[in-house]
Amino acid sequence: NDDRKQVLTLIYDFLRKYKQNPHIRGLYLSGDFGVGKTYILAGLANYVVTNMNKNVVFLHVPTFIAGLASHFDDNSLQSEIRRLSECDLLILDDIGAESLSQWSRDDVLGVILQARMDNVLP
Repeated sequence: NDDRKQVLTLIYDFLRKYKQNPHIRGLYLSGDFGVGKTYILAGLANYVVTNMNKNVVFLHVPTFIAGLASHFDDNSLQSEIRRLSECDLLILDDIGAESLSQWSRDDVLGVILQARMDNVLP
């Protein structure tokens, strides 16, 4: 349909620009549940990994937030934040689908997003 055509055009444009310069502005896709956003972004991730040899992290945000406590046992939260802050391309799936605590929003996601903005990483 026309909406999917528009999204695929945006994805193609992003890939074209990203190939020329990996320090570009990212994308934000929004829409109803079940319309195919995750599927399209998985295709984007696979293309970037396969054809551009980049380090891509595809993160389902609700699962990540639910699993944050597991990092307390081994003090690995800072290394996980660093991994997400420094990867070539970070895809945050279903961001906004969960309610975030102030800590997970400000001290985890906020830190990751700020580091990516500072380093101009999509």
